[in-house]
Amino acid sequence: MGGRAVWPLYIHVGNVRKSICRFSDVPGWSWICEDRIHAHVSGNVQVFRFVVFKFKIRMESINRKFKACIFNCLVLLLVVSVRGYSQRAVNSQKLIAEAEMHLHVREATGNNDGYWVEKFLASTGLGKGYAWCAAYQTYIHRETGLKSPKSARVVDWFKTPVWERKNNSYQPEALPGMVGALYYPKLGRYGHILLIVGKDKNNYYTIEGNTNGAGSREGDGVYKKIRSKSSISALADYCK
Repeated sequence: MGGRAVWPLYIHVGNVRKSICRFSDVPGWSWICEDRIHAHVSGNVQVFRFVVFKFKIRMESINRKFKACIFNCLVLLLVVSVRGYSQRAVNSQKLIAEAEMHLHVREATGNNDGYWVEKFLASTGLGKGYAWCAAYQTYIHRETGLKSPKSARVVDWFKTPVWERKNNSYQPEALPGMVGALYYPKLGRYGHILLIVGKDKNNYYTIEGNTNGAGSREGDGVYKKIRSKSSISALADYCK
């Protein structure tokens, strides 16, 4: 080395000592082994500054890539959410249109019978004579291509609810296309189901099967009704 003192610079990786550069005690060219480049440095301070500068540049590059990844993920989530909401709106419109097509339906003899009533019941595997408010919901959901319970039992429609009063006193605003349940203390369970088609400050506008002008759960046809929000005990959504 022509009499020049050469000082190695080491780092420790685990239990292994690794040489990353060498420098002499006289200003001159020193070789930075890790990056395969040459740098004109003067003394120990310049070498350390150079190494720190390279490390800072690398960390800034990693930080930029990380921020870009986070941003792209947020954009993707936003796009998926908007698309999901748009699809739900389309599904609810189709469902409500299908429900309105059957507002003319009335029982033939008042005994849970008649062409359409029996068709609703058949969608759940039942024949005439059974209560059919939930069977009506099964039929219109199926005709709209939505996945929903194939059941004439109201309680089966609220096994995975959006909200239940018994678990949370706070009642969220229902969206059009959701189904709501009415609770009957004498039955000790949900006993009637309705389709929500609109709302105002205090009420939901609904379409229901097996009801009547008085809003009974044992009526004679499909009707449009107005139910107070406070009367709803559970909400479920199959338009998603």
